[in-house]
Amino acid sequence: MRLQRKERESEAEQVLKLGKPISSLNLFEVTTLLKWHEVPKATMGKLSDKREKWTSILRNGTAPPSYCKCTAEDDAALAKLEAEPVSIKETALGRLKEQHKKELLATLRAMGPEEKAEFLREVNSGGNRNSNPVNEGKEEEDEGDEGKTGSV
Repeated sequence: MRLQRKERESEAEQVLKLGKPISSLNLFEVTTLLKWHEVPKATMGKLSDKREKWTSILRNGTAPPSYCKCTAEDDAALAKLEAEPVSIKETALGRLKEQHKKELLATLRAMGPEEKAEFLREVNSGGNRNSNPVNEGKEEEDEGDEGKTGSV
C-alpha cells in the first residue's frame, strides 16, 4: 500500500509539474490526480466530472492521504524482521498460554494433597472423568442441603 501511494504521488507530481490549467488536463492526467487523492473510480465519472472533482479538491484544500515515507534503512530493517522466524512465545497467544501455565501451577501449589492427587489423576486420564457428567455438581447440591429443615 505504501509503495502504491508513493508511486501515485510521483505520477501526480509529474502531472502538476506540467503546470496546465485544469481545463487543459486530459483524461489520463486528471485520473492520475484523483487516484492520488484516492477518489473511488466508480464516483469519478466522465472527464468533465473528473475536472470538477479535482477543482473541488483544490478549492477545499484537501490533502492527499499520507503514508509512511520510509528510508532504505527502514526497508532493510523490515526485510530483516520479516526473514527472522517468530516463536510462539513472542505472540499474544504464546504469552497468554504462558500466563495460563503459571496460573495453573499456582493453583496446583495451593491445593491440598488429596485435591492435588485427584486433579493429577484427572489430568493423567486425559481430562475424562469416570463420573456421569449429568450428575456432576449434584453431590455438592445435596451436601449444601444438609442441616436444612422443611419449608419455612
